[in-house]
Amino acid sequence: MNRNTGRNFSSSFRVMDVTFSPEELQVLKELRQSMDAPEPEKDNRVKKGSKGDFLPDPDFDYSNLSPDEFLEALRNKKPRENEDELQGRDLEKDKRMFDLLEELLNNPELDPTEEQIEEHKRRATRSLLEMDEDQLTNGQLPIISYDELNKKFYRKVYIEETQTKENTPEFRVRIGQEQLLRTTTNKVVTVPSKEIAAVAAGEWELQEEYVRPATLPFTELLCRIEDVKREIDFSVSYNMKKTIHGFFDGEFVCLRQGMGDEKFTNSIKEHWDPLVQWFNKEFNTELVVLGEDSSFADDPAQEDARIKFIERYTTSEGIRLFKKTESVKYLFDRMSPSGLVLLNAMVEVTGSVVIASALYAGRINARQAALATQLPVREQTNTFGLVMGEHDLQFAEQFCKLSALELLLEIHPLSRDVSDSYSKVL
Repeated sequence: MNRNTGRNFSSSFRVMDVTFSPEELQVLKELRQSMDAPEPEKDNRVKKGSKGDFLPDPDFDYSNLSPDEFLEALRNKKPRENEDELQGRDLEKDKRMFDLLEELLNNPELDPTEEQIEEHKRRATRSLLEMDEDQLTNGQLPIISYDELNKKFYRKVYIEETQTKENTPEFRVRIGQEQLLRTTTNKVVTVPSKEIAAVAAGEWELQEEYVRPATLPFTELLCRIEDVKREIDFSVSYNMKKTIHGFFDGEFVCLRQGMGDEKFTNSIKEHWDPLVQWFNKEFNTELVVLGEDSSFADDPAQEDARIKFIERYTTSEGIRLFKKTESVKYLFDRMSPSGLVLLNAMVEVTGSVVIASALYAGRINARQAALATQLPVREQTNTFGLVMGEHDLQFAEQFCKLSALELLLEIHPLSRDVSDSYSKVL
């Protein structure tokens, strides 16, 4: 074989039977040119006290940053402060991916192992991470995991006891040494019992390397309750009341068109019919059930049931203002903040006021509520199969949220409290 040391990139790649895209070839050429070009003398130090947006310093060689340090600079959009460990650092420039390339150019018969190829791929990736932000094209930008934004920032979780203005004990959760548990509106979360605080603290203690918001359903409920407790102008509770009121436009367990299959019928008799019967008796109403032969054009609204339900949890003044203004913010004003939050969350998860009301009243538990909610989907999966990564995750998430709701419902002293004293319109 003619070993011409002056061969170009393309001929070398043909000898190796390696195929590169034009973009990859361009990157290789640019990297090779940057390796061959003489480097001007530079001050390889990070400037201290730099603040504001990330602006590349033309007098600073960013190649002395590690991949993690470079990613942090991109993510924070500003140079790192406290760079004492980098002062005076004069590392030899990495050879990057050209170690293997040089071997192949000098020895075309070389057959690199898979491990060698993978190692040089990793080096090439690191070289891209170390490039200046302005030098990176869209095709070269490194992928930054969103997990890094939720990295666990604490070691321990504490429970603190405080006093209200009326000298009533209440409890807070401290995450780490300085951070108190707060709502998204920056309000400190306080709870009436140590048991509630312990459950919330347990959720945070179970977080591992990253904080997963989806695994904090109990904490989310406490934050919602705190926001409702401190609202002034119905800004938080309005959407909750609108959700409960709106679901009577099409009650989930009463829509049975097209469910004439025997398996559907048996499941409906087991999970839905008892709840409909209980709701009718509990609220002295008659839900309109659209059976399998009903038209999809039939009106599914449950007006009588809606009125009876509203009367249970709304003062007479609230009903009068609602009829006058048609604003749902005056409804359900007899419910405690915790009761309103829990009922709204149950309606959101189940998609049904009937199922949510049964769970809220203690007629069914979280497992039974989940089965009633998932009935149509489960029957379809029994026929057509379960889609892994879709149905199984949906079922698990619903049961997780309903379990958190059931737990808080049982241990919160005011969760089922209904009184005119909660009204803001009297």
